[in-house]
Amino acid sequence: MLLKLFLIQEELDAKNRKTAQASGIQAAKAEGKYTGRKRLSVDTNLLRQVAGSFEKHQITEKEAMRRTGIKSRSTFYRRLREIRSNP
Repeated sequence: MLLKLFLIQEELDAKNRKTAQASGIQAAKAEGKYTGRKRLSVDTNLLRQVAGSFEKHQITEKEAMRRTGIKSRSTFYRRLREIRSNP
């Protein structure tokens, strides 16, 4: 019975923390202090060139990522989609 009470209290505390955090983030956004993570800048021309070589199977995925300076595989493929959608 006591354990159940502690679990309920912990759940209530977690909800209160999340609510307080969300309101703090919104207040910071309103003040212009919270902008989120900065986007990795990649030279568009270089990315188009590397994307062309990658799609023609002239270079590997790792080589394409190395040439562009992108370390994350998901970021690399996200940028490829952006290049394809904005020719």
